[in-house]
Parts: sequence; C-alpha cells; structure tokens
Amino acid sequence: MRGTRNNPAASRFAAALLAAAALLVSSCAGGPERPPVPEKVPETALSPGEREIRTMETLSDLLSRGDFGSAESRLRDLIAENPGKNEYRILLSSVLVSAGKLPEARAAAAEAVAAAPGDPDAWMAAAQVERYSGDDKALRTALDKVLAADPANPEALAAYGDSWYAGKNYAKAEEFYRKSVSADPDNLSGLLGLGRTLLRRDKAAEAEVALNRAVQVHPSSSQARADRSGVRYRLGKYAESLQDLDEAIRLDPEVPWYRIERGRFRMDLGRLDEARADFDEAIRLEPDYFLPYVYRGGMLEQTGKDEEARADYRKITALYPDYWYAFESIGATSFRLGDFASAREGFEKALSYSPGRVEYGILAVISAYRAGQDAEGKALAARYLTRVNRETQNLPWLILRLLQDRNDAVSELENRIPAERSLDTRAEMLFYLGQYWIIQGKASLGARYLLLAKDMGREGILEYRLMERELERLTPKP
Repeated sequence: MRGTRNNPAASRFAAALLAAAALLVSSCAGGPERPPVPEKVPETALSPGEREIRTMETLSDLLSRGDFGSAESRLRDLIAENPGKNEYRILLSSVLVSAGKLPEARAAAAEAVAAAPGDPDAWMAAAQVERYSGDDKALRTALDKVLAADPANPEALAAYGDSWYAGKNYAKAEEFYRKSVSADPDNLSGLLGLGRTLLRRDKAAEAEVALNRAVQVHPSSSQARADRSGVRYRLGKYAESLQDLDEAIRLDPEVPWYRIERGRFRMDLGRLDEARADFDEAIRLEPDYFLPYVYRGGMLEQTGKDEEARADYRKITALYPDYWYAFESIGATSFRLGDFASAREGFEKALSYSPGRVEYGILAVISAYRAGQDAEGKALAARYLTRVNRETQNLPWLILRLLQDRNDAVSELENRIPAERSLDTRAEMLFYLGQYWIIQGKASLGARYLLLAKDMGREGILEYRLMERELERLTPKP
C-alpha cells in the first residue's frame, strides 16, 4: 500500500496511532502528576511498570518517525510481557496496517477480538484492517459490532461515513458523518468527512463551517488545513486557500499531496515559477508517484518547454501506463519537436488504449510519413481504414484513403469539409489536408490549409496543439 502520507484518511489514522500511544504512556504512568522516568536510569534498574513507561515513550517516538518495523518489535515484546493488556494487540494491529502488513494486522486484530469479544476497540481495530484491505462487507460487519456495543462511537460512525463516501453515496455519508459529529463535536474524522462530503454535494459554505471547527479544535492537523484550503478555493477565497496550504505544509512538510495541491492552485493563478517549485518538491518527496509529473508536464508543455514536458510524460507512462493520455502528449510534444518517429509511437500507443479515437490513427499515419517511413505509413493507413465505417465516419475514412493512395484525389474531401456541422471536425480535416500536402512535398499549399484550420480557433482539439509549431517550420523567416 502507498504510505499513509498520501491518503488523507490514512494520515488521520496515523495521527490516531500516535494519540493512542500517548494515552497508553499516560495510563501506564498512573496519571498526569507522575514525572517521566529519567532516561539516564539504566533499564535494569527500572521496575516492570517503569520499563513499560519507557517502552511506550520509545514506541511513541518510533511511530512519529514512521519506523513501523521497530514499533512492531517493541509491541510484540510488550504483549509477551503483558498478555492481559489487550490494548497492545489493538495498537499492534494498527501499526501493522500502517506498515502495509494487512494479513498480520488482521491476525493481530482477531487475537484482540478473541481476547475481548465485547470490546468495541478490538472490533474497531478489525474494522480498520478491512477498511484498508478494501473489503467493505467485512468492514461493515466489524463496525456493526462496534456500534452494537457502543452506538454513539464517533470513530465507528465516521468510518461508516467513509464507507458510504467510497461508494459515492454522499447523502448516506453525510448522514453518518453528522451522527459522528453529534456524538463528539470535536471528532476530527467526522469533521473532515463531513467537510469533504458537503463539498461533494455542492455545499461549500457548509463545508467551510465544518472545517473551521476542525481547524479550531485540531490546530495541529495538517489535513484539516488542507481540506479547508480546497473548500476555500471553491468559494473563490484564493488567498485564504493558499494560506491554509502554506500552514499544512509547515505542519507536515513531508506530504507530497499538499505540494501538488498548492502547485495546482498556483498554476491556476498564473504563478508558474512557484507552481514548478511545488511540483519539483512533490517529486523529490515521492519520485514514484505519477500525478505531480502530470501537472508539471502539462505546465511545461503550455509554456513551450516540449523537451522537458515529454520527459515528464514518458516518466508517467513508466509509472502508470494506464494513464494513456500521457501517450497522446508524447505524440504531440514529439510532433512539435519534429521527432516524428516518436510521435508515431506515441499516437499508436494512445490508440491501443482508446481504439475509438480515430484521430490517433490518422496522426500516427501522418507521423510515419513525416518520419520518412513511407511503407509503414501506407500499411498503417490500410490497417486503420478497415476500422472506420465509411458511412458514419465518412471524413476520417476519406482522409485515411487519401493517405493510403496518395493520389491527390482531394475533391470529395474539399466538397464535404465545408458542409460538416462540427467545427472541431472541420478544423481537424483541414489540418489533415495540410499535412497531406506537406507529405506530398507541397509545403506552401499545406501551410494554407493549416492556417485555415488555426484561424477556426478550435483550441480544444488535439490538432490545435500542433498547428503553431508546424506553421513556424513552414513559414520562411525574414
């Protein structure tokens, strides 16, 4: 599983682990009045209770540093020394969840349940395991056990809200989050869930109220700040939104998601250098997460840095090949760079993920010809022609047939393009005709068609991304 820092719910869960460790230290110490055991006292000189206190203090430190392996080892020692304390089994299960050891976590939770079948905390540990395993049925079974013993358990109610939220039933999610907050007005999980759900239900003003409360009662929660930032951005409170993200990053500088969000907001506001710095830092923090490359690559492409953008898109395809839009962008940036062989590869790969996007096939054919791969271009045109219905997709069929035959028989196309109702399709066809004439060695004629296509201003189509650079290549410099 990905680290807890990349999942808001898991981040809250990690915070709950630390709180649980602190409570255990306090309970072992016999109350807040007792001074901590001095570290200089040798382990052998401590009483069993004092050794337990020191162990729990060490455990709290290990959890705060994310050293789950050492924390697991310490907890197993504690369980062996104190078999009657079920809270250690519960905490062990939680630590194992955070370490990504779900089978071991499930076993630890099962031991806790077996030791105390009526303990809602033991069942809550079992629920947390199933929450991260993705078994919603088992999760709800465990939560039902918690609520049977403790009907107003705020964490169980919030977890039920999370389950409904994951299933996109936002009305039911809101219902359970409100129950959680009603049971405990300061419950962080309930407040964050309620804020997130209200935003989904287009109740941004109400969401801000819930998250204001979360920030007020949990000022050290970076997630509360980050969630409120998103709500404030939706409300048009851009300065306050960025202030919240600044504070979230100050509180927890190692969370890449906060950097991504701030970079995205800064990019939207035109603060591109600052956005670039945020995306760079997010990548430094977690180089194997694809999303910051998506944003940075798009920003680099928009600012004309095609070589850098293409490097990011290639990184995306290595990390997450199913994000096939990156193959489209590899094709586009390569085409603009004049690397037509790579453009062909990008468009072919994009087509393999989205076979209905006939434009990818046409651009792959054009790229093959532009790369000097005439035989491959002809073969590709023939192959893709068989996939296009002549009656329902007449213009793409005519373009592919023209690219296959290369016989300059363009009269039917020229007659049909002006009658096409879709302006996007009309602009695409003009671009393809321009490319055809470039392939045929008539660059000036091709440029005329490209200008016609560009002047239509259809900025939403893929071909528009290619036009300006093409025209620069074709227009003689004074």
